[in-house]
Amino acid sequence: MTHRRLEWLLFVGVAGVTTWWLWATHGTPDVDIWLSWTDTLLAHGPRAGFEATATDYPPGSLLILWMVGLLAQAGVFDPRLGIKWLVFGFLFANSLVLLLGSRRPALVAATHGALVLSAIGLGYLDVLFAPFVTGAVWAARANRVDLMMILLASACLMKWQPLLVLPFAAIYAIRQGDVLSRADWTRGMRVGLAVTLAIALVVIAMFGTVVFESFYRASRHHSMSSFGANVLWVATWWLERDSPERAAAGGIVSVVGASRPMLRVLTLVTVVLYGWLLRRYWKTADPTLTGWLRFSLLGYLVYWMLSAGVHENHLFLASLLAFLLWWQDVLWWRVAVAVALAANLNLVAFYGWTGYTTRTLAAGIDVTVWVAAFNVVLLAVVARVVLSYRPTATRRTVQT
Repeated sequence: MTHRRLEWLLFVGVAGVTTWWLWATHGTPDVDIWLSWTDTLLAHGPRAGFEATATDYPPGSLLILWMVGLLAQAGVFDPRLGIKWLVFGFLFANSLVLLLGSRRPALVAATHGALVLSAIGLGYLDVLFAPFVTGAVWAARANRVDLMMILLASACLMKWQPLLVLPFAAIYAIRQGDVLSRADWTRGMRVGLAVTLAIALVVIAMFGTVVFESFYRASRHHSMSSFGANVLWVATWWLERDSPERAAAGGIVSVVGASRPMLRVLTLVTVVLYGWLLRRYWKTADPTLTGWLRFSLLGYLVYWMLSAGVHENHLFLASLLAFLLWWQDVLWWRVAVAVALAANLNLVAFYGWTGYTTRTLAAGIDVTVWVAAFNVVLLAVVARVVLSYRPTATRRTVQT
């Protein structure tokens, strides 16, 4: 049996076994929120329903939920099963895009396996933007700056997190002026900007200022950490260690609010570090796709580590970016595995494999705090490795 056939068997095996294993899972309590939003959208229509949900999600994901609700209403499937089919479809769409672009079934199997718990197992909607981000990288590899920009703009309609990639993508697009012919670059930038602007105007025309209100709510989570196993979850454990609430919970750590001064400090630190990475990326004058993905991953890790209110599922995009780095250069497989490990440990620590788990103590400390401490060290090492990377002429790069 050839090596390529073994890779195909690996992909089919991973995709089949994980889907079979996780298909019957209930998902996190968030799935009940998606179902509630779907009912609201069906009752009021997509525009009024989007406003009525008072959500912190962009309208694209709500439109998709509305369509799933219409199918459920028509008797195609049960609404909860419809959510399962939704995340299943987008996960496999992402794998298909990566497979068509890379022609590397083993890479696709690893990527699929890293994302499947979040999508099929726990029912998170982060997977809705995955095919667009992967498609944007494929477009960039083909020197299609216009398509790259359009796909990234589409990703931001699903969740707000891909917005953190856009500034780095803009720098990458500008740098392509030194790589592409002037005519191709100018045409690509004009088309990309025009279509992206058109998408934004259509969304605003359809949903009005509610879009901005949604983004505002997404940026105003006033907790230290909302189950994100990061620096702030460790800080949550420490700051509330002697509280009556902690004692009453038997030592299990709960989400706590952050004071206004603390929120301002966290925002300032996050913005400064993120801005520093943008400036450093600009100064490298690196026109490569690897450079864009490296600094996008670093910028996103700054958000995940230090921004207030980060949730347990928010490492999804970091994991996807790391595997897209692996696509560009086999050197990055260790980084991809490390980020995927951190992302899935975070999910399992709080929700297990099915959407519910009973949290326990280890050495008198909530297990999730140990997971957070591990993630902090692991991702700090990842950030150092990614930041200190220096391209060499001898590195082993895979091009397709």
